[in-house]
Amino acid sequence: MVILFVALKQKWVRLSAIKPASDKLLEFLVLFFIPYGVGLMVYFDLIKEYWFPLSIAVIASTLLTLYVTGIILQKSGR
Repeated sequence: MVILFVALKQKWVRLSAIKPASDKLLEFLVLFFIPYGVGLMVYFDLIKEYWFPLSIAVIASTLLTLYVTGIILQKSGR
């Protein structure tokens, strides 16, 4: 994904060349989340027991990702 992003930004690859494939992936995106939903049901007891540390980890990792992405975008001149 990073290589594709760089290729699109540098105009090495045209968006029209990958649009049909990306549209097809978006069409079936729901299917990619089925294993995630099944995993939530299978490990519900474990998640119920450790919901607080899991919530903190999810929030912290999300904020860290946003922060690092912001720094990278600022340094790239966007």
